[in-house]
Formats: sequence, structure tokens, C-alpha cells
Amino acid sequence: MCCFMHKSLIIILIFTFSFAGLAQTDSTAILIGEVNIISRIEQLSSKNNIQKIDSLILQNYDSESLAVLLSQNAQVSIMQYGVSGLSSLSVRGGNANHTAVIWNGFNLQDVLNGGFNFTLAPVLIADEINIKYGGSSAISGSGAMGASIHLNNKPMFNTGFQSKTDFLNGSFGKFSVNQTISFSNKNRATKLKVFYIKTDNKFPFTNYAKAGFPTETLQNAAVEQYGALFESSFKLNNNQLLNINFWAQNNSSEIPPNMIAVGNTYAKEFDRWYRLAVNWKYKKEKISLNARTGLFYSYLNYINNSIDLNALHTSINNISDLIADWRIFKKTSLEIALNNNFISAQSDNFSGTKYQNRLALFTSLKTKYFKKLILNINNRIELIDEKLQPLTFGFYGEYNFAKHYYLNFNLSKNHRSPTFNDLFWSGAYAKGNPDLKDELGYTADIGFIEQHKREKYTIRTKITVYYSITNNLIQWIPIEGTWTPQNQKKVQSYGLEFTNELTIKFNSNNSLNINANYNYTNARVKEKSSIESDDIINKQLIYTPYNQANIFISYAYKKFMFSINNVYTGKQYTRSDNLDSLAAYFLMNFSASYRFQIKKSSYKLYGKINNVLNTDYMQMQWYPMPLVNYELGIKFIIN
Repeated sequence: MCCFMHKSLIIILIFTFSFAGLAQTDSTAILIGEVNIISRIEQLSSKNNIQKIDSLILQNYDSESLAVLLSQNAQVSIMQYGVSGLSSLSVRGGNANHTAVIWNGFNLQDVLNGGFNFTLAPVLIADEINIKYGGSSAISGSGAMGASIHLNNKPMFNTGFQSKTDFLNGSFGKFSVNQTISFSNKNRATKLKVFYIKTDNKFPFTNYAKAGFPTETLQNAAVEQYGALFESSFKLNNNQLLNINFWAQNNSSEIPPNMIAVGNTYAKEFDRWYRLAVNWKYKKEKISLNARTGLFYSYLNYINNSIDLNALHTSINNISDLIADWRIFKKTSLEIALNNNFISAQSDNFSGTKYQNRLALFTSLKTKYFKKLILNINNRIELIDEKLQPLTFGFYGEYNFAKHYYLNFNLSKNHRSPTFNDLFWSGAYAKGNPDLKDELGYTADIGFIEQHKREKYTIRTKITVYYSITNNLIQWIPIEGTWTPQNQKKVQSYGLEFTNELTIKFNSNNSLNINANYNYTNARVKEKSSIESDDIINKQLIYTPYNQANIFISYAYKKFMFSINNVYTGKQYTRSDNLDSLAAYFLMNFSASYRFQIKKSSYKLYGKINNVLNTDYMQMQWYPMPLVNYELGIKFIIN
């Protein structure tokens, strides 16, 4: 902790001196200017192919984790081992490591296991959250087989000085405080976010694993997090922009036993990371250049006294990109990118430090015909330690066949390379396999979009159908008493996704916002591993519900705002032969806020009631989730 606080102090000092430099420049501009930066994923496909989490939703969830936000507002399945345990997500029937998490252009998937713990990532860390459904390995690299989640920090210029403070108290010992200080003029923008979050999570639950279903209180489930995000952006001239982002965070999570555990167990996990991203952009009429590099350090210490385990895992990851985009003709552009990723990792389960270098070449050709048709084809070739990997590609098209109507389609070949754990793990009863092949998959989807924008209302509806097949799925199986990973399984999935976004502004005092999502997912095993029963063939994948839906409705009246969020999750199978399942459940959450002004400062009082209907549910079998609970907070802004 001392080391973390020492480094955080250094960042604060840098921030202070940045303010000193800004104070000497002209800051009299009163217009609020936002740098119009189009994300690379939009450039290489289309904004119509991406779900953007509405800014009102982000504001309503800025005291929550990404796990809570996405489970209630996106077309994903969250798999969470209780309130303080690991949470991952599945999209379109994919595995947890088939979703890439991209922060300002850099993939944050864990290099050891390929996952990302969404419980530990606070929503407030990002200014913008976008979701690209379907495979995009050619753009985002290994792991982006089912979807990619994009977390972006966007600089704001000409805003002057601003300070935001947010305090929150809630049920089960929840407390959080976060502070944002920003200052910008026409050429520089600097921001510092610091946050502290703590929850005891001692809530009552019904233990369905014991006779008589007794009511018990969850123990050993506390979570404590603190961290900082520093951002600094510079307009070097009319053509160049430099962004620097640094994210440091410390997490302490108690891991409770599940309902069927016998006796007292104590498990705890300590996570710490430092993430630095530097991004330089140059743009002229026909060419744009982007050079960026990121350095990422990760530390994980897992302690479990019931099995006398104390395991330490660390990694250092350097990612660098050189990207050139050239407008060859008026409506045709070519992008060429070179990516290098060097990884160093240590683990108590590795025999020494392990290294890996990944070098990739990416090309993309995008063209537009008659203002109606957009076509984009991209491909990626990669070397991992001088070993050539499978070629991946993506083909995207969008046709504006009528004034308010669009048709788009995607076809992509995707892959996931074996993780360090898959390759190098060494233990008494488990051993990695250096001869593993990449997981390979193909995804195709077609979508219909209708959108209208009028003076008083905006509506956008999208319906997408998709199909995907994944081969060489890596699965750990026992061979002569030792668990080892093998390329064993084949999975097929298809489904439908529906999104509707509606905004109505009745007058200056009344507005309504609705965001609704529904998805149907049919994901089945087509080929099994050698040790699995034939009973799993053509069965739905575990923890992949056929039906999911959510809707967020907010209504603003003068200084008041009310919102309601409904979430439906269908039945989920917990066994591969589909003989056991979790029942479907419905959650309702309600929030209200009131804004008022005192001189130059604005204030917001808000409250939330989560799980209003007191639904008893589980996201993972035998791991309880809280019943009805509340949150109360105050936020104030000083300009």
C-alpha cells in the first residue's frame, strides 16, 4: 500500500505542476470544445455496428462496476462467483476469454489466463463505453472472438477549472467516494480522478444446499478498492494531438465459500495494476498517423487457507502500434498498422520467467460508393515468437437503401492464442501444453437498422441475426492423472439481437429516454472432448440463457430525474448434459435524483433501490446474490 500511495503522490505532484503551466496560458474561452475523435473500431466498420452505452446510463451507474453496468444494459451474459468473486462475461455463447477489453486502443485481457475481472473495474474510469458485437480479431487481435468492449477517455478542451466530488452510502456497508479535478484551455486538458470503494457484503441469504433452507449471513465477502486515473492531452498544433493516460488501482477481495462448502474457509485475493498509455495523433487532409505505446503491470496474490495455498502471479506487457491511414481517393482509404506486443510473466506455477513476443501486420481498405454503400475489408497476420499464426480477416458492408434505413453485414475469421497458463503451467497435478493450436472461429451476421432524428425525438432500432462456429476450443482434461490443456471441442451458435433507443424532448422541462435490448442465443456443443459423455452433444452451453432482455427508462422533469431498469435472464443450464439449471429471474432497479444550484456550484442528491422486487436469484450456482438494497449519495460540482 505504501508503494502504491507513494506512486500516486508522484502523479498528483505532476498534476499540480501541469496546473501551474496551464494557469499561465490564455483560459478566457467560454465555449466548451470536445475533440472529435472517432474510435478506430468505428473507422474500420461503422457507428451503426456498435452499441454505445448512453451517457445518461453511464451517469446513473458511475458508482458501480462494469459487471453491474453491462449485465443490466448490454446483450451479454455475466458469470459472477458471488458479489466479491471473479466476474466474466459471455457474448453470443463464447467463452469468458473470447471478449476483448480495449482501453484507449490497448487490449487489457490478462496475459496469464486471457480473462478480465469486470467486478474490479469501476464505470467511472471511462468517459465512453462502446460494444462491438461479433468477432473482430483482425482489428483487436487475439481474444476478440465474441465481442470487444471499448473503454475510452476523451479529452475536453476549453472547460476551465472544474471539481466534482461524489459520496455514496448503501446497504451492506457500501461506501464510496470519488473526486475528479480537471482544468483545460484551448490547447491543453488535464484531469485527475481518485476513488475509494468499500463494501462489507454481509447480507442474509437462503442456503438451498442445507436441509430446511435456513437463512444465513454471508461472511468473508468484503471488497476494498482505491485508485487513480490521470489524463493529460495536448494540442501540439492544428494537426497533432498527444494523449497520456495513467491508471493505477489496488484491490482487496475476500472470496466467500459457496453454499455447499463444509467448515470455515478463508480465501482472499489481492490485485494491483499500473497501466500507462501514450498516444500521438497527426492528421491532415489525406493522411493520418497514429503512434502509441502502452506499459501494463499486473500483480495477483491468491491466498486460500483451506488448501494451504499462497500463489503469486505477475506480468509486464508492452504494446506498441504504428498506424497510417491514407485517403487514396475521395471515398477510398487504406490503413496499414504494425503492432508489437512483448510479454514477461512470472508465476509460482511457472518454471522461471516466461517471455513472448507478438508481431502483427494489419491492413484495411475502406471505400464508399454513391453515398449509399460502404465496404471494408481488413486482415491481420501475426508472428508469435517467430511462429506464423493463422491469417484472420474481416469483411464489413453497409447499405443505406432508403432515407432512414440501413442494412449491414459482417463476415470474419477470428482466433484466440493459447494463454501463458495454457502453455507454461507446471504443478503437481497440472501441466501446460506448448503444442496447443489457436482456437479458430468464423462469424457472420446481418443487421437491419432504422433511425430517425427530429427536432423533438430521436429513435434508432436495430435487429441482427448471426451465426458462428468455433473450432479447436482449448479444454483442460486429465491425462494419466495430470490435467493438461488440449484442442478438443467445437461449438456452434446462432441467435438474434434487438436494440431500441428512443429519446423524446417534450419541452424544455420534460424529456424521456428509453434503451431496450433483447437477445436470443442458441449455443451448442457439436464436437466434445475425449473424456466427455455423448450426452452433451447438441446441448446448450452452460450459463448461456436462451433469452435475455433489459430496458432502461429515464424521465426528467425540471430538476428531477427518475429512472427504472428491468432485467430478465432466462433459465441457465449448470451441467453440460442440461440436467440441472438455474431458474429464470427478473430484477427491477429504481433511482431518483434532484439537482440544484448554489451560486456557481451545482449539487445532485440521488438515491437507488436495487432489486426492488426482492428477487432471490443466483448468477452462478450456489453463490447467493443480495436481495433488496439501497444506495444514497450526493454529488457536487464546483466550476
